[in-house]
Amino acid sequence: FTARPFTERPPPRADRRLAPPLAATMVAAATRRDALLAASAAFSSTLSAPAASAILPPSQLALASRLDASSLTLPGADGLPSFDGPLRYPNFLLGTWELTNRVQRFSMPLGANFVDDFTRFSLEDDIRRAEELRYLMRWRPGPADAEGLDAVLDRGFSGQQEASAFLGEAVLDSKYSLPREAPHGRLELKFAGEGGGPPILSAIDTVWCRWAYDASRQRHATTELLRQRVRAGGDAVEETLVESSTVFVARDKGIVARNRQASYATPSSAAYIGLAAERATAITDYTWSLRRVDDWRGEMAEGRAV
Repeated sequence: FTARPFTERPPPRADRRLAPPLAATMVAAATRRDALLAASAAFSSTLSAPAASAILPPSQLALASRLDASSLTLPGADGLPSFDGPLRYPNFLLGTWELTNRVQRFSMPLGANFVDDFTRFSLEDDIRRAEELRYLMRWRPGPADAEGLDAVLDRGFSGQQEASAFLGEAVLDSKYSLPREAPHGRLELKFAGEGGGPPILSAIDTVWCRWAYDASRQRHATTELLRQRVRAGGDAVEETLVESSTVFVARDKGIVARNRQASYATPSSAAYIGLAAERATAITDYTWSLRRVDDWRGEMAEGRAV
């Protein structure tokens, strides 16, 4: 694509430090390290995914309706408990997929004063350019589940793929684990430091998650709250909170999905006062289309979208 003229151009892609879509953040400042905190992922679709409320039964609306609400409060703030362990997915996602994404919409429910200029300019520019990216995502078998939710996202592989696609540069290291202090999962990414300096380290913990599966309609809704901490050398850790809500729909010619990323101020940030406490300050909507490349055993799909 060709970038359109932009009055206050955001930094080039190599300076934007995006976190992966399923473990992403959007709050940012304009330095290279802080830009890792800056943007969220884009999910796209060449097929049209219907509104969440139109495709899901009542049992799933509590999660899926978050994709259409004009404002959001922090997941779990109402006392609804998280499910145990990492997010679970249906078997139709097993395998490696080529994902095409586009950003769709960006809004600021509390107004521009609660969103930094870097984030706003970057996302508005992405929308102007109808940004489209392609990269790989992989789901692999997890523990057996009575509901048929036997798949888990390979976040180490997928996080590295996504971050490289958005940054246009290599991720030096990517590691996923389930430590005691992060029982829903932790993704750790390592990037080259500025000017040959110490590497930039990002740790993304899932701190709350729920899902709802409708097997009869082959639809799956997920919501997770992610805490990202970024450190460069001896600098202080910088933290952001992001909600990621997704509805996957299996179709004959592939899978389509809608995703919403919502940023929240952290208790340690200056924005965490009054109106912004536990309320989303920025919301970005995306769509996905997924074409299977191979199944979880590594067998090629011979170019067919399944």
